[in-house]
Amino acid sequence: MKLWLEKNKPVSIVILILIAAVMSFTIFNFRILNPVNGDFSRHNQYAVRLLRGENIPPHILAHPLYQLMVGFSIWITRSALDADHGSIVLVTLSQAACAVIFYIWLGKRQTRFGEVFRVLLSVTIPLVAPIILLQPLDGLYYFGYIGLANYHNPTVILLKPFALLMLIYAIGGFKDEYRSTVHIVLVCLLTIAATLLKPSFTLSFLPAIGLFIFWYMYKKGKWNAPLLLIGFIIPGILVLAAQYLFTYLQGDASAGITFLPLGVESQFSGFLGWKFLLSIFFPLIVLFTSRWKEIAPVENRLVWFAFFLGAVQMYFFAETGNRFNDGNFRWSAQITLFVLFATLLRDLWRRPVWTWREWIALTLGYMPHVAAGVVYYIHCLTAKSYG
Repeated sequence: MKLWLEKNKPVSIVILILIAAVMSFTIFNFRILNPVNGDFSRHNQYAVRLLRGENIPPHILAHPLYQLMVGFSIWITRSALDADHGSIVLVTLSQAACAVIFYIWLGKRQTRFGEVFRVLLSVTIPLVAPIILLQPLDGLYYFGYIGLANYHNPTVILLKPFALLMLIYAIGGFKDEYRSTVHIVLVCLLTIAATLLKPSFTLSFLPAIGLFIFWYMYKKGKWNAPLLLIGFIIPGILVLAAQYLFTYLQGDASAGITFLPLGVESQFSGFLGWKFLLSIFFPLIVLFTSRWKEIAPVENRLVWFAFFLGAVQMYFFAETGNRFNDGNFRWSAQITLFVLFATLLRDLWRRPVWTWREWIALTLGYMPHVAAGVVYYIHCLTAKSYG
């Protein structure tokens, strides 16, 4: 406990929670309780139906954790909270947890204003958005970009803290850490929960872990086999297989997965190439201003590859049938880009000396995404449409 207190300041964590909670509650209170475009209403209706024992679609039943959590909030409060207010509580807690996890993961920096910057970076990580420079041309804030801040889909919002924790444990696994049985069981439960919440991160992160396992075996490097295999690979594959069965074999007969480059995204927006670059502007700046030894650590390569797989899913694959325009492979790119931002920001933070390269990456690379996030936050707080 003493060591933890030396690395983390409880006062900073309390301030961080309050800021994140106020920002989150304000916007989600508006977007959930008012007639605006989004997925909350539909998911909350499914939660009520699940609580009553009524049928819900197989593709929702395949990842029911959000509905179960909303239903639990209704049950535990004896209906003092309805589905809408329960979801406000859940997503607010998720955003606050995301900021706190990132704050702890950043670690302490021994500089004059290190703690202030640490809190500010942790506040902004759930807020950042693609640089929406093309909005004056097509009027779009969200479509065509790889979204980071999300105020319309509850499951991807709740997935963010799970994804950060999975990333932290996976990095430790490749550094031969977390060898206790407790950690292995915890990671296994974390993988199952994240996949049952939304399979998008597991779909991209699991192949990245698998590739690095083979690479470590080839290089004869040390890695934590029980944690990575029992914690990630085995439960992830089993849950994904069950979800495929529920979604495509037990559900809509016309539904499936097809290879269709740009087939979905081109329906929503033009300028896809430019919007892709504006979505990953900060990672590109970090890539171009860093030396090889700074981008070579396992966490950077692991997350870059996971993002590549997520982007491939978004731009090259589609669901057939009634869910074609839902763009459900879009979530894989979004959640992996989020953890890429978090990883690169932490990497910059933990470099012992900040040169002009680090300042360029933070000011010219990261801050435009923060500014865009503020603009997008205001838009979603005042407009019916999120896109």
